[in-house]
Amino acid sequence: MYFNTQEEIITKIAKSLEKSLILRKKVIKILASIVIGMILAKSTIVSKIAENLKEDFCDGKEESKIKKIKRFFNKKISDDMYMFFIEDVLERFKAEDNKVVIVFDHTTCDERFVILSFMLSIGKRGIPLYYKVYKYNDAKNKSMEDVKEGLRKIKKMLEPYKYEVTVLADRGFDSVELFEYI
Repeated sequence: MYFNTQEEIITKIAKSLEKSLILRKKVIKILASIVIGMILAKSTIVSKIAENLKEDFCDGKEESKIKKIKRFFNKKISDDMYMFFIEDVLERFKAEDNKVVIVFDHTTCDERFVILSFMLSIGKRGIPLYYKVYKYNDAKNKSMEDVKEGLRKIKKMLEPYKYEVTVLADRGFDSVELFEYI
């Protein structure tokens, strides 16, 4: 079978990679594009890879392609694998009456680190949808901005499902600013 365009080749490679990689489709497509760019460039130099990728890889000029490739290599793949897991959970989860409860909390572990977590409450269990880990003595370990960031990410995750969301937090989050934000 012959492929006429770079986009068709990338799509075919991406479909093949989806069978063996636990990554989101968007990330797999970027990976497939970079592989094609490396083959065409006969190089692993980012600027040469970018030169060999068509415009449909990235809206913009060569500089934009280079930035996108660099961002891809700087990203933690483990975060993307976790998101793949969460997306799978959310697709399988069937909320009663289309309502979900999100619980968020800080957990301090032996004065070594603090975890900010946002969990989907399912009965007496919680599935962590988003979390952030801090060193115990990090000044940002109770940052309101990080709480807001977590809420934005949770909102984005749940938007496709159009759930009615109830957010629960303990008295450690007794901030008027936070509840106005919610």
